[in-house]
Amino acid sequence: MTVIRLTSGEIIIYAPVHIDDALNYEILRLGKVTGIIVPNKLHLTFLPEYIARFPEAKIYVPPGIKPEKNAVIDVSEKAIVIPTEVPMFPEELEMILTVGNSFFTEVLLFHKGAKVLIVADFIINLPSSVFSAENQITPEASVYTILTTQLFPPSPGDDKPKCSPEHAKYCTNAKEYSALIDRLLSLDFNYIIMCYGEIIDNPGSAKNILKSACQTVLTDVSERWGVTNSFFSFLGSNK
Repeated sequence: MTVIRLTSGEIIIYAPVHIDDALNYEILRLGKVTGIIVPNKLHLTFLPEYIARFPEAKIYVPPGIKPEKNAVIDVSEKAIVIPTEVPMFPEELEMILTVGNSFFTEVLLFHKGAKVLIVADFIINLPSSVFSAENQITPEASVYTILTTQLFPPSPGDDKPKCSPEHAKYCTNAKEYSALIDRLLSLDFNYIIMCYGEIIDNPGSAKNILKSACQTVLTDVSERWGVTNSFFSFLGSNK
């Protein structure tokens, strides 16, 4: 979860996690919560807790989420689907919607003043310390880490920032994805904050790290579609 304090003193919550009284107190110390952003459909779980504690806050969700049909939460009257509504605080926060993915759309944020790119699952940066020598999960690893490493086991030493499996495996449109990468690289950011892993805080290489992670996915989807197109061309030539 990322907590953003605007120049007005208002607080925006991005990718809400479980909130208890202690966390609630720390958030309120920063200011009044006026907006809660659910970046993608995997981050709906704890939204009811925030609605209960911050009933006046606006709820922002990406296209494709239908909260009224979700068993976890009913916020059909409160949810503002991005980008059908005017983006909030455009002077400070720019919203970017991911494209080219058949699984979900994710809301990314660019904080202009701090020069920070904020993502949920688009990029993960899990350090090698979460793995033991036998490539088993250590006790402090999150559920997401456990599932990710079991379903998509990492190679030895593979602890570089990368696109999450949800983005990598379900990317289906190379042209749209390439345009998304270009747009992100056009932003003036020096840092990347994500839900899973360590913050990328190297101003001189943040963009190159993002480009490298995304380029791997772009190459993979291009190769996959190249094989698919070749297969259908083969079928067509043998009719």
